[in-house]
Amino acid sequence: MKRKIIKGIIIFFAFCLQIVYLLPYFANHILNIGSVFGIAFGGLIIVCAVFSRQLLDLIKKICSSKAGKGFFISFVALVSAFLLLFAGTFLYVLVGAKTTATDEETVIVLGCLVKGDVPSAQLRWRINAAEKYLNEHPKAVAILSGGQGERENVSEAQCMFSEMVKDGIDPSRLYKEEKSTDTRENILFSVDIIKEKGLSDSVAIVSNNYHIARASLIAKKSGLKAAKISAYSDPTPVFFTREVFGIWWTLLDLYN
Repeated sequence: MKRKIIKGIIIFFAFCLQIVYLLPYFANHILNIGSVFGIAFGGLIIVCAVFSRQLLDLIKKICSSKAGKGFFISFVALVSAFLLLFAGTFLYVLVGAKTTATDEETVIVLGCLVKGDVPSAQLRWRINAAEKYLNEHPKAVAILSGGQGERENVSEAQCMFSEMVKDGIDPSRLYKEEKSTDTRENILFSVDIIKEKGLSDSVAIVSNNYHIARASLIAKKSGLKAAKISAYSDPTPVFFTREVFGIWWTLLDLYN
């Protein structure tokens, strides 16, 4: 009876985990590698719990030989290493989500999805964070970075520019970078504008809290020392989980 209760609790929490990772899809059609990983991980836990007796019998059978035991130990070690690395990277993303900017004079606002002419929720929060910083630092200027995607009527930079001017930011304080297609290009092309316009190299990067750690890492890899301005995002683990794989991708230098 006790074993059945424990199994039921494990299945319940694994099912809840899947729901948490599925909700962003049903609410906003958000589906990425973070969603897939969370759903698959929850499903794996459920399968292991439901077929726990059969799995134990299979493990005993595998470990009955010396070679099988060695294989099982290696498999467990590999899975444990993956989970430890995942947990460590996830913690890095969480810890790196805080704002560190103080009085930087050049702000790089990273682009994000535009729905037609309207900023997505993630981009709107980046705009809000940038506006707040600019209002608090009258001498600061901002580079709005982001090209035009296939389903976007305007570039991400132009969308940010229009929204910020409408919200009262002086357009003379805003510079548009409209060629970039990803975070690395956002930063590299913005650095070109800093050099071209003679802007201050005291830089802060604006992005959503889940993304700012990777953006900072990419900036460092690109030779740019930058502070961070962390914008709000949906309180969901989907984006933070996605960023774990993004950090690994960046560290492996697969952007080049």
